[in-house]
Amino acid sequence: MIWGDGSTLGFRPLTFYSFLEKYGYSRTIAEDLLEGLRKFLIVGQQNIPYEREEGYYIIDIKLLLDNKDEFLQLFERFKSYF
Repeated sequence: MIWGDGSTLGFRPLTFYSFLEKYGYSRTIAEDLLEGLRKFLIVGQQNIPYEREEGYYIIDIKLLLDNKDEFLQLFERFKSYF
């Protein structure tokens, strides 16, 4: 669901939604995570956050590293739904 190439890190909301729905979970689980990730997105990227579910959204690596505890807490909360 999250991809990276060494210099960028990103995700596609549709992938989160599809995965959860495939296994019978509510998409609100993903919406909670995506809302938390919003503050980590690169400002001014091509896809306006979250205007398109099928769009790709890029995370600001420096912002993530400066706030890694908060970032990891988002995924801990996401994981707790399962």
